[in-house]
Amino acid sequence: MKFWFFLFVSILILLSADFIHAAGKEPQDIIIFKNQGVSRKKADMPPARFSHSIHNKKKLKCNNCHPSVFKEKIGANIVTMKKNVDGEYCGKCHNGQSAWDMSACRRCHV
Repeated sequence: MKFWFFLFVSILILLSADFIHAAGKEPQDIIIFKNQGVSRKKADMPPARFSHSIHNKKKLKCNNCHPSVFKEKIGANIVTMKKNVDGEYCGKCHNGQSAWDMSACRRCHV
């Protein structure tokens, strides 16, 4: 009986350690504009990449963008350059006033 109890407690500890470790990780960098292949090909532009780590270094917090600017589910935001230029998504800050504007394409499209 002690063996099974010890085994059960050991498994719980291991599982909770993984959960705690995962909860403390930085969000991953993601590729956006993945779904606009036709327009990107026409513009000869690779997908844009978003770096959570660069934004975190600028002292931005998750709630600066989530959920007011971006939904927190990959694929839930239909980001286009037109929407960005119109002040949505990335364009909410990258407008030349709050942050650099989007005229330097290769800052994101790498």
